[in-house]
Amino acid sequence: MGLIQWKRSVTGWYRYHKTIATIGGVLTIIAFLIPFFAIFLGGAPSYILAHAMVGIVIIFLVLLIIILGIARERGKKPNPSLRTAHIQAGRLLVVLMAANLVYGLVLMGVI
Repeated sequence: MGLIQWKRSVTGWYRYHKTIATIGGVLTIIAFLIPFFAIFLGGAPSYILAHAMVGIVIIFLVLLIIILGIARERGKKPNPSLRTAHIQAGRLLVVLMAANLVYGLVLMGVI
């Protein structure tokens, strides 16, 4: 969220944005797969339903943000509503990811 607004004055900010978004997408997919391995291979409890549901919402939100970003980039003329939806969905994603991360750490007894 900060990189989008704060680094816009930096030359090549869009390249940074795309790189960080790609890394974030890959890490999100890895985070989505970890519980399956933990439950099926390690016998970890599957009582973390709320955490898992928020994780599923996060996956769909990531896909929506990618689609909005690609649609905005490939459009023939600028579409302000696509830009706004992309930015607002990104902000929501950051909040959901942070909350779900903390909630997951609480469930595991780390914090």
